[in-house]
Amino acid sequence: VSPNAFTFGALMTACERVGKTDGLNKVFSLMKQVAISPTNVIYGAAISCCRKAGDEERALLLLRKMVQEKVRPNVATFNTVLMAQAETRNKENLARVYKLMTSDDSLPIEPNRQSYAITIRAFADMKQPKEAETVLRHMRSKGFVPDVDLYTVIVSAYERTGQPLQ
Repeated sequence: VSPNAFTFGALMTACERVGKTDGLNKVFSLMKQVAISPTNVIYGAAISCCRKAGDEERALLLLRKMVQEKVRPNVATFNTVLMAQAETRNKENLARVYKLMTSDDSLPIEPNRQSYAITIRAFADMKQPKEAETVLRHMRSKGFVPDVDLYTVIVSAYERTGQPLQ
């Protein structure tokens, strides 16, 4: 019996569950040896593993590789990469991922409520209230009604930056 995409998906999911990135290269290497291309599920598990391990750079690298190889990421994959950037307080990459998600016409991915909330909270937490407010405005323009707590985190971020009346 030869391994298939499901076999490698199970291996990648096992790496993701324990949050150890050591096995990721091994799984990708084995896949290459047997000429099996990674699926969005396999990439998603690898990206989640990177998030759990605190390796936000690798999570973004895998997302870019996914897009480059024409493997369509879903909104959950983008949200995982956004969370990885938020958890490690990488505001530059957070902005890059959000921009990729919202401005790349080749990726028909629409942010969902969670995408907006992750991004707004992260920018607010990193004392970037203007960026958080811009995302909130974009959220509203797409027909979402922000919860009161999203407004509150933005106001608090303005307070923490000494600009409570912005």
